[in-house]
This record gives sequence, C-alpha cells and structure tokens, in this order.
Amino acid sequence: MTILWLVYIVTLLWILRDAWVLNLNIWRSLSWSRKYVLESADEGTKPNLLLFIPVLREQVHLREVMEHMGSLPFSGRKQIVLITTEREIAENGGNQAGTTLEVAQELVAEFDQTHPGLYRLIHCPYVISNKSTQTNYALSVILQEGEWDARKTYVGCYDADSRPGKNTLISLQHLVTEEEKKNRGWPIAIQQPSLYLKNFFGVSWYLKLEALFQTRWVLGHEIRTQRRSTQMHSDWNPPYAYCVGHGMFIRLDFLHRTNGYPDPVDDVPMGFRLNFAGIPIHPLPTYDLSEVAPSVSELVAQSGRWSLPSFIIWQEHKKTKKILPVRSVRAGVLLVKGMIDSFTWVHVALHFISLLCLLLSGADTKLLLLTLAAVYLDSGLGILMMLGYLPGFSDDVPWSYSRLNPFLQMWLLIASPVRGMIRGLGPVLGIFVWFRLMRKGVNFPKTERAPLKQKGKAV
Repeated sequence: MTILWLVYIVTLLWILRDAWVLNLNIWRSLSWSRKYVLESADEGTKPNLLLFIPVLREQVHLREVMEHMGSLPFSGRKQIVLITTEREIAENGGNQAGTTLEVAQELVAEFDQTHPGLYRLIHCPYVISNKSTQTNYALSVILQEGEWDARKTYVGCYDADSRPGKNTLISLQHLVTEEEKKNRGWPIAIQQPSLYLKNFFGVSWYLKLEALFQTRWVLGHEIRTQRRSTQMHSDWNPPYAYCVGHGMFIRLDFLHRTNGYPDPVDDVPMGFRLNFAGIPIHPLPTYDLSEVAPSVSELVAQSGRWSLPSFIIWQEHKKTKKILPVRSVRAGVLLVKGMIDSFTWVHVALHFISLLCLLLSGADTKLLLLTLAAVYLDSGLGILMMLGYLPGFSDDVPWSYSRLNPFLQMWLLIASPVRGMIRGLGPVLGIFVWFRLMRKGVNFPKTERAPLKQKGKAV
C-alpha cells in the first residue's frame, strides 16, 4: 500500500506541475513568437543554407515540398538537397522504376531548367540505412567537395511533409544578424518549432486530440527550454532542451568537427550533445507545419521511437565526452532529467493504475474526484487553451472554427485525459525498439510512409 500511495502522490504532483508549466507557456510561447513578425531580413549578415530533405517512399509528396522550400524568401545562397536511399531500391526488388529516386531525378532535372543550381539530389548507396545514415552520407559528400564555407553555412533538416512558414529563412537570417551585433558569434544550433496541425481536419477525433497535445508540448516545453538554453544558467540546473529533426539547423563546421549527426536517432541526441557541452539551441519565432501520425497504430509506433532517446541519453553522453568538453555536474543533472523524461511518458497511466489499485483496496472514493480535478486542470484546460489561442494566430496555420464542430470541440475536452493513458504505450514499444537495435544493429526510428500499392505490388 505504501508504494501505491507513493506512486499516486508523485504522479498527482507531476500532473499538477504540467497543468501549471505547460499551460502557462502556451500563452508565453505564442506571445513571444508574435513579437518577431518579419517581412524582410536585415541587410548585412547572409549565411549560406543547405536544406536537407532525406526521403524514403515519398513519391507523392516530393514535388510539393520542393516547390514550397524553393519559394521561401532568402537573400543569401541556398540549396535544397534531396537525399534518397538505396534501401528503397532494395525493398523494391532492386528495381528503380517508380521509386522516390526516379521521381527525384525527374523533378530535379525539371526544376533545374527554371532554377539552376537550387535543387540537388544525393543518393545514399547503403541498403541498411536510416535518416541519420542518409544525412551523414550527404554531409560527407558536401564536405568532400568543399564548395561551402563551413563557418558560414547552416544545414537545415526537414521531412517531406514539412511546410515551414514563409518567413522561416528571413527569421533565421535576422537571428544570426542580431547575435552578431551582440558580439556572440553565429549560433551553432537553431531550431524551428513545429505545429502538428497540417492534416488536422483529415484525421480521426483521437488523432486531432494528439495533434493538439503534441503542439502543446512544443509550446509548453520545447520552446521554453530552448529559450532558457540561450540564457546564462548554472550547471546545477541546465534546461532539458533538445532538437527536433524537422526544422533543425546546425552550423556546418560544428557538424564537421563532431562527426555529423548522431546515430541511430539524429535529432534529440543532437540536442543532448549540444546541451552536455553547454551550447545553446536558439528557437525561431516562425513555425513548421507538420503532420500528426495518420493512424493510431502508427502513432503508437511513433511514440515508441520518440521515447527511445531518453533510453540512449547515456550513450550520447559517452560519445559527446570524446568530441566536446563536458562538465561533470551539468552532465549528471541532464542524465537525471533524461530519466525523468522517461517517467513523463507514463506518469498519467501510472496515476490511473495506482488509483484503481487504491480504490480496490478500500481507499476513499474522493480520490477519484481529486484525480479528475487534477487531470482536467492539466489536459482539459490545455485543450481549451489550444482551441482558444490557435485560431488566427498565424497566417501559416490553416485553422478555422467554422470547420470544427462545436460538439467535437466539447468531446475533445471531455476525452482529453484518455491521451495520457494511451501515450504510456510509447515507452513499452521504445524499450522493444531499443533492444532490437542493440541486437541487430538495424535501425530506422522514423515515421515512414507505407509502401505504395501499384497493381497489387509494393512500390
């Protein structure tokens, strides 16, 4: 009984903590981003930009993402690099026909007629590969050619379903200029936050709920900790800031010096690497419009992959010590915060399990009322704030109340606690994936498109 009460109380306090911290920072983050609406960049500082788009079975999305990335205003030098992989060819029986590689070759040739040099294709020759393998191979090609000034070039990574806001690159240029004016030097890491609302109106009610919660996490945690990382903080309390694979900009010379992107996961461990070394991650005030997983099964699988980095933070710590100076106190605190991050994936589920056990053991039923009050203060208020603040806050968000049924809004509010319980399945799958990687050395922790069907065959 003592252990049950301990679990109940600790998880209850964490739910109340989320109710305060995450919900308060929805408003703070949106208010912060509204202050930096830019239509044009300052003259002067013009970094070079390489926009990496690693793709696997993305034939359908390729043209749209290429056109979108090419249309983003930027006065400096930029190049959009599509990175295909031999893995897709192997999975297609060694046949290149109909694959992303074939489509990419055709599109790059077509676009090169009107925008010479803006688009480029690099094909990763490895059959056993993941996103990190693709980006690191492209990085090695770029560095070997030596055509880009590594100190003045940022490598930005996006997915095929990413749609960064129109002022994204202008905001990046402005950020670099401002840091240079303050004699701080060019930032090593810049992160564009994501809003998981791109396919909001095309998914089920539960996935709508998930999209809102994922976006709340971006506003309530990711932007908050990244902003804190740019401020002076003691090694005794460093923010648990990390990177996300779509919208992650890292300076090319840093990537060269630190042997590229972490493997098997390229983004969150990159944030660990930066954080262990005390290097700030600068958030952009513009947003990348991304998709939530299109089905519950894919969502659970995605949650497993997303929870994986908290299990391998120790490995990234060992790797970072070999390539960058790491202070022991800072590292120790961050490792503890990494373990706490694993706990945050399951705390709601653990809370309801402990509540059920206590009630079956004869505890006062008022505990149920206390739990419901805390959970709705966290998730219910969070959904209410998301539905209230998001409409109209940015031209880049296709959001309209007229498309969201009032009864559906009420249902999302009522059903909001369910998400925390289902989310707890993620770490279970994450542990399975971790052991699989350890045993086989084959890894692909990234949401992937299912093979397209053509005349009964996978393409």
